[in-house]
Amino acid sequence: MLNNISIGNFDKFWYQVAFFMMSFYLLADMLTGFSILYLGVDLKISLIYKIPLFFLLLVLTIRLNATRVLIFISLLFFSLSGPFWYVFKTGETDYIAQDIISLIKLYTPFLVLLFIIELMKVDFELCYKKTQQALEYAFYLMLGNFFLGAIGIGKSTYQVSDEDGAGTTGLIMAGNEVGAAFLVVFGYKLFSTWNNRSALSYLIYSLLTIACGFIVSTKTTMLASLLLVFFVPIVSEREKLFKITSLKFKMFTPLIAIIAVIIYLIVELLESLGLWGRMQWFYEKKGVIGIVLSGRDEMILERMGTYINNIDLFTQVFGMGQGIAKYETYQKASTEVDGVDILSFYGIFTLLIIAFFYIYNVIYAFVNGQEKNSIDSAGVFLISFLLLLLSQISGHIWTSGTLGIIFAVLMSRAYFENYRNKQ
Repeated sequence: MLNNISIGNFDKFWYQVAFFMMSFYLLADMLTGFSILYLGVDLKISLIYKIPLFFLLLVLTIRLNATRVLIFISLLFFSLSGPFWYVFKTGETDYIAQDIISLIKLYTPFLVLLFIIELMKVDFELCYKKTQQALEYAFYLMLGNFFLGAIGIGKSTYQVSDEDGAGTTGLIMAGNEVGAAFLVVFGYKLFSTWNNRSALSYLIYSLLTIACGFIVSTKTTMLASLLLVFFVPIVSEREKLFKITSLKFKMFTPLIAIIAVIIYLIVELLESLGLWGRMQWFYEKKGVIGIVLSGRDEMILERMGTYINNIDLFTQVFGMGQGIAKYETYQKASTEVDGVDILSFYGIFTLLIIAFFYIYNVIYAFVNGQEKNSIDSAGVFLISFLLLLLSQISGHIWTSGTLGIIFAVLMSRAYFENYRNKQ
């Protein structure tokens, strides 16, 4: 045990290093994007940063609760059993490195949350303060990334022509992952502002959130920015969440008005963002579902056809990793729908493990958020619930290296309240 670990203590130093690295990992993602866009080479800065962080968290958590870490490692290796069996059976090693990295990304939120929960039992104040700092630093890093994008530094979200693009993800390369991380850090900032500061401060951060959502210009960020601004105050009513209150009328009235205006001006808005032609093409070719899923519906049908018809029962249960792409015409790595990808890559049991983890944490935050004296759980519930929906629409949520760490830090905030109340 690390009872009352004091400043200067060797143990506390490494725990602070872990929190420091979790606070600034988005900077590594930005530097990776910079190296690709402006140096013409992928220096793998993000990977070099996150792999040592993963093993540091693993070692530190072993010291706190070795039994739970053993369970965690067992789950990770269980999910790798299918890809390793595929290598053993076929001798093909083309995908095994990708599968290992992918599963480390997939299980990193498990490890981060486990680390924080176990450390919380030893030094509550240190853990509470450091998770709050990590969320704040992530917000300002993400804000800085969007500022760089707004002034023309970084990657366009959509390539409209050879020279022109629409929207920007700044220096972070993956658009969907940026949208998910945006939802977490801006959602937390809005929630803490609404509950701790003035209405004017909330208005300023709301306008900033909507502006950043439209800077990125993905469906996820634009819709999420509006939902966050109007639903953060509503979930903050906690035990009154399902009661009719004056606040709900105050929030829903402008929301409905804004949606009506957007619908009225939708063509002009999409044309200004360079997206109208893209939307027309999707609608003419694939209908409403094609617009919502951006063509993922066809990839899903092909992948599920491969999963059901072209592989044996053992592989359906345990997976075969990303080698499943070799059974398909287009050999795509991902359908960009997390449930389908995890099922087809790593089997039904891994899908159940991952789905249980996220659904359990949504329910956990919801139950805690109904308590009158809860602080962050209501905000954690809103953000986790939205991400749960997005994981099956836009993908790259459960499998995201950009999102995983800060999302787990956010989820831990609900556990602090329950632990404090029990004490």
